[in-house]
Amino acid sequence: MRVGSREGQGSAAGFGHSPCKIDGQTSFQRKTVLYPDDLHRTVGRLAIGTGQHFQWLYGIAKWILVLNLIDGVFTMVWVEYFQARELNVLMSDLVQTSALLFMLVKLTLVSLGTLFLWRNRSSALAVVSLFLAFFSYYWVLLVHLEYSSIVFL
Repeated sequence: MRVGSREGQGSAAGFGHSPCKIDGQTSFQRKTVLYPDDLHRTVGRLAIGTGQHFQWLYGIAKWILVLNLIDGVFTMVWVEYFQARELNVLMSDLVQTSALLFMLVKLTLVSLGTLFLWRNRSSALAVVSLFLAFFSYYWVLLVHLEYSSIVFL
């Protein structure tokens, strides 16, 4: 929670103070203002969902998209030139049929899923899902690198 008001949203007296009458005299009392983005700030003494946390989570979401693109490129190269097969049963037929359509579907689905999770980032399940997706794609990248070391060395 923040004490006071944001710039441009001052109270009657300004600077987060509001006038009140105590014993017939006007004094100023600090008021506590809770903004919507502060709702997930504190639980007991543990601060969660701060701007820094969401900044890290935003970076994780961006890396999911980058790793997905890298996975798609590696997959197309391995399938096209090294007779590998796609292990994702939902995408295995598509990668054999059309590389462009495979990449379009892959990038679209993962982007929409990541966007959905990002928009629901106040949910613990969405945050855990973003981390799970990131670590899954990171593991897939390591598998691709291992396969490339076998093929090229």
